Amino acid sequence: RMDKKIIYLVLVPLIGLIGLISCSDNSPGEQFIPGDDNTNAKLTCDGIIISESQYNSAETNEFIVNNSDIEGDSLMIELQYGGGCGPVSAELYTDGLFMESNPVQLNLILAFTDDDPCEMIVKKKFCFDLSNLATYYNDSYQTTGGTIVLIIKDYNQLTYNF
Repeated sequence: RMDKKIIYLVLVPLIGLIGLISCSDNSPGEQFIPGDDNTNAKLTCDGIIISESQYNSAETNEFIVNNSDIEGDSLMIELQYGGGCGPVSAELYTDGLFMESNPVQLNLILAFTDDDPCEMIVKKKFCFDLSNLATYYNDSYQTTGGTIVLIIKDYNQLTYNF
């Protein structure tokens, strides 16, 4: 009887600790720690890929967009997904085809890759540098500034002024 109590006192906490360690995310270069609400964390902004073929072939895993905002030339997106055991990545693609309206519109697709088996609910912020879209627009329209309505597939639209 005493042996069973000792086993329970040792094994149960040990199993819990192993579970926590196996689903932690300590990958180098990660921008947002699951559950971390530290708004002072430095994000690395990736560029948007302008390619009609890559836009058309982009694939994505399931995610929910919790929040998105444009700050200067940066698009900030917070995603929620099931994971927590391995690395994830997000790339933002556009076909580069401006839809003529006032202001012009541009389609985007967020390709999110999550190849880990864990199902912990994770929130992670991603940042995308929009400056190459401003350059692309300025070159296309021979101007030095403008406005683009960014239409993110399966999410919403945001207005980018530059």
